[in-house]
Amino acid sequence: MNMDSTSKAQKQEAVSRRALSESFFEQFKDGIFKPLVDRVRLDKDLDLEFRGSYINVYYQGHSILNLDKNGNVKIDAEFKRKIDNLPERLKNMDVVSLFLSQIPQIKDNVVYRPQELDENKRISRSREVEFEQLLIRSNNLERRNNSDYIIIDRQYVVNNRKDRWDLIALRYPPKGSPKGYLSIIEVKYAQNPDIKEIKLQVERYGDYLEKHFPSICSDMTNVLKQKLDLRLVVRSSQRIEWLKRLCADDAIDRNLESAEIIVYLIDYSCNSNLKTLAQKSGRPKFRGNIKIALGGLALWQDNMTDWKK
Repeated sequence: MNMDSTSKAQKQEAVSRRALSESFFEQFKDGIFKPLVDRVRLDKDLDLEFRGSYINVYYQGHSILNLDKNGNVKIDAEFKRKIDNLPERLKNMDVVSLFLSQIPQIKDNVVYRPQELDENKRISRSREVEFEQLLIRSNNLERRNNSDYIIIDRQYVVNNRKDRWDLIALRYPPKGSPKGYLSIIEVKYAQNPDIKEIKLQVERYGDYLEKHFPSICSDMTNVLKQKLDLRLVVRSSQRIEWLKRLCADDAIDRNLESAEIIVYLIDYSCNSNLKTLAQKSGRPKFRGNIKIALGGLALWQDNMTDWKK
């Protein structure tokens, strides 16, 4: 494709709008979908994300509900096992209650696979999506953590559906600043061979941010406002008030240099050379900040120190 065609294609790509319309949002705040929000709020294993014209509810990183503004339901066939009366449309509160009563069986279907099925078809084979949701829980729902980030969205499709940002987050500012800062988080689990190619991935993310950053900031501000209104974020009352003021002032910093792309390596072995190979290729081209984070649950002796007397 020549340069003119490429430029035209880029201009035609519309930025995803994730915030819900006012009428759709009201169905979750005070309408027939309110019991669904209440269920998610009481169950930290569930995550509700906005998609503009529909919502997803996730369990262990997998969507167990796709619900549009007309109440139409889409659920992966793999998750319907042993459920004969799963509603196709949530048309009233009685049907919503029926669906909520079926969530435990849907959850079981996410993690359970009969032994006779091929291991490659096991639903939870990939751990990256599960850790993505655990990051949402740890940063949004665990009051004691009081972390520096709020996760606003996940699985954000960009670059004409060629890329998918794992997480979009708001970073708290230094003390006294009236603004928040946008972060894109790419999760890599264990010794994912894609780690050594991460430079090109980060550069594609940065290129998209360069073109659409103000629009993304505005939309993420609206998404955060709606999540705060539905009480889907748990923080101290002081921080909640700060977040509400930030949304009211539309105060996510529009300066791209203040944004960051984080490569989060979960359960990355200290004995691996994948990160070293990635860094040998040099810093990705991006005007903002690029960071590498290490975390997870796996243990290595090299990461331990003795407790000194």
